[in-house]
Amino acid sequence: MHIVAGQEHFSVQRLGLTDHRHETPRLAPSCAEGGVLGALCGIVGSVMALEAIKLITGCGEPLIGRLAIIDSWSLSWSEYPITRDPERSKTTRVAEPPTTACHVEPVAPSIDVAALQARLESSDGANPGFELIDVREPNEWEIVHIPGSRLIPKDVILSGDFDSVRRDQDCVLICKSGVRSTLVANYLRGQGFGRVMSVEGGIIAWTERYAPHLNRY
Repeated sequence: MHIVAGQEHFSVQRLGLTDHRHETPRLAPSCAEGGVLGALCGIVGSVMALEAIKLITGCGEPLIGRLAIIDSWSLSWSEYPITRDPERSKTTRVAEPPTTACHVEPVAPSIDVAALQARLESSDGANPGFELIDVREPNEWEIVHIPGSRLIPKDVILSGDFDSVRRDQDCVLICKSGVRSTLVANYLRGQGFGRVMSVEGGIIAWTERYAPHLNRY
């Protein structure tokens, strides 16, 4: 897509936007990682619904050939004329959307929260026999975490800083819902860690079943 502002053309990349259309589901950021501001989704969704009504009824002036951008911080709208990218071929059909856009296909083994709880209850405090690593962010850790777990954020491990992760014992990874921990587990498996696994459902599932008194987010 090309955006025309005066006499200058701007590509999606130059505007600082990211095109995820050609990414594989495993590489596309999940909602948990990318972040979702619900109120903003509601505003944009309502505008999209209104545009659909205009197209169906043939009334008003649809947003065709124009790109509307909302700045929620100042609650202001900007509008740019857009033209078709001459290097792109004409779209004649729309492919079926991927069903796993926010899902990471597991490669490393996983355990459910019941198996995790059994490990926690049977472990020796001085020598638990496994390590529970939380790959969420520090602010998430402060809200709620499982006693005895160790915080190593996902991006730290994916950057190659995993020397503190032991290879000679089981390593159980947990995040909020299981997406990030699966991604990290897959990465560590590729680095030769044969005893790493992810917790299905993450800390959300664990607190709901075993610690409903703890904070949730």
